Amino acid sequence: MPSFFYVQHCSSTVTVYPIFNHVFFCYSGTIPNIKQISLLRQFLKMNVDRILDGKMVSTTQELRESAKKKQMFALATELDILHREGALCDVFVTVDDKRFGAHKIILAALSDVFRAMFMGGLKEASQSEITLQDDVDLSAEGFEILLEFAYSANLNLSMDNVFEVLACACHLSIKVAIDSCIIFINQAFQNGELSFDDYLKIASMAGNYALDDLKKVADHHIASNFGEVSQTEDFLEHMTAHNLGLFLMREDLAVSGEVQVLKAVVSWLHHKPSSRLHHAAALVKKVRLGLISAQDLDDLMDSKILSIPQCKSVFDQLIKHIALNSPVCGQLVNKHPEFFTARVSTKSLLALGGQTTTGFARFFNQDKQEWLQMPRFPGLPFDGVSYHRLISVIGKLFLVGGVFTEYRKSCTQKYFYVYDLVANKWTRLPPMKVARRHVAVVHLNGYIYAIGGQDDKDAWVQSAERYDLRRGEWETVAPIPVDMSGIHPSAVAYHERIFVTSQNEDQSGQHLYSLDPITNTWKSCDSVTTGKPGQLVYLDSSLYLVTYKTETSKLGRKEPWDYCPIVNEIITRDESQGFSYVIDQLHTHNQSHVPESELRPFRIGKRVYLMVNGKCLDSRIDVKDGQVYDVNLNSWSKLIKQTEGASITLFTFDAHRFKKSDMS
Repeated sequence: MPSFFYVQHCSSTVTVYPIFNHVFFCYSGTIPNIKQISLLRQFLKMNVDRILDGKMVSTTQELRESAKKKQMFALATELDILHREGALCDVFVTVDDKRFGAHKIILAALSDVFRAMFMGGLKEASQSEITLQDDVDLSAEGFEILLEFAYSANLNLSMDNVFEVLACACHLSIKVAIDSCIIFINQAFQNGELSFDDYLKIASMAGNYALDDLKKVADHHIASNFGEVSQTEDFLEHMTAHNLGLFLMREDLAVSGEVQVLKAVVSWLHHKPSSRLHHAAALVKKVRLGLISAQDLDDLMDSKILSIPQCKSVFDQLIKHIALNSPVCGQLVNKHPEFFTARVSTKSLLALGGQTTTGFARFFNQDKQEWLQMPRFPGLPFDGVSYHRLISVIGKLFLVGGVFTEYRKSCTQKYFYVYDLVANKWTRLPPMKVARRHVAVVHLNGYIYAIGGQDDKDAWVQSAERYDLRRGEWETVAPIPVDMSGIHPSAVAYHERIFVTSQNEDQSGQHLYSLDPITNTWKSCDSVTTGKPGQLVYLDSSLYLVTYKTETSKLGRKEPWDYCPIVNEIITRDESQGFSYVIDQLHTHNQSHVPESELRPFRIGKRVYLMVNGKCLDSRIDVKDGQVYDVNLNSWSKLIKQTEGASITLFTFDAHRFKKSDMS
């Protein structure tokens, strides 16, 4: 419909229709006289613009802009065609032994580096063959994507190529592409699509090219996940002593305890001892050593580290300080108060909701071995929640499903909430398609998956769905096959797939199956016979299924144990690149040496782990091969108190911020 506006004078109303460069008039009422027409002409002369969609836009300017856009589009299209046909190319660029035809004028317009080559009096100005060499930054794939961008204005970024494109764009000084890559990476951070190795890669690249904002983001995520990042191969191989020292001094280094920081330092030193041990004194002194027990200090600071005089001196002073039992006073505290200062961030177990009267939120204090309430942590806008699931994704908590109580009436819900630590508030997000409790929840590549569970009619469901963190919408995923559905599902992300285990309806065994998110298809893996519910655990880059059986105790107890743990390792086998996943039981350690408890402990290697509310916890207790394990776990029994119906997850926060003493 044409745009128009009204001009009213006396008893006449003129509707003006501007169409292209002409103006048409329609009159209503009395036909205007000569004077009125003269006034109308003056009006039109003064108001040369016309109204279009409620805005005044110059017709002449609009035509110019339209012609400009059409010409630019046509030019880009023709240049792209010429490039694809290899027509009129006056330069060939070789990267990684791959040869690309191009036009110097296009490359000069794209890149400051090429502009300097062709216009700065360099030898390349007269050459038709150019070889770009840089073993670190340049790749044929990255250059090809940037070359396509130069001709078509399409920058085809993905998680598989964004780092190569960014490195190449930085090397060639292509600002538009650099900015686009940074925006893409920042979005990937927000969506949780990056691995811990990616954090290190981004931080290194950002430092090399002075991309300060990107480096701040990457460093923040490394600090927020330092315990996990420090266990990666990239950390051990590529982290520099200088950068490690900077991280050790950060107040927001989020770890469950300072012993985790010392372990990271020791592992890094021992990875290349010949070239790194001389950094030991400087790095060890940046650890908050006064917060570490004498036993852990003795275990971790081995003979190689203690062979360095400065380390031996600090170690002796710490042991003496601990022996004197003077945690907040003494010569060492006065000399090195930084050893005894807790970091601002705390990575701890956070429990929300459940059948308890001790408060909506509480965290497990590992020093006191007890749950502490968090009065300032915001509750949800209803009376109670239980049998839900929590998942932490890039600094935010997501609460999925569960039984919610409103107005003293409880029922299974579709609710989906997110907690923002900065704003300290919950926000209600679009609900799931199916109401679920006891649902298996896992995050992979920017999606939160909700699989199985019980619906509002108490039936175990086969359906699955996922929430797209970018679009903010739930979408249906292929349902679990009928012959593989079960109860009490458990899920983990592993090898770019979602692995799910659940118990048979008759409770005779555990199904194991995997979902390929790309093809949206389920694959049946092995199953095991067990009478107890099992849990999937991802530890040290390996996938395990922990099940339980009844067995005679090796600790001299007369009655058999009902929950003797069995650790089953999920083995990946490449069958013509089709991959199969089989379960091999770990026979190397006799699990009946692990005492029975409600915590359901299990053992992998020399370490005992605990399963609490579907979460795997490190007991920090090591045992020797062949040793009958008789260590008392009573101190850990507090972990299961006040957790009935609650959901527990690891989360990074400032515990002091939520204490009652901080309340105004």
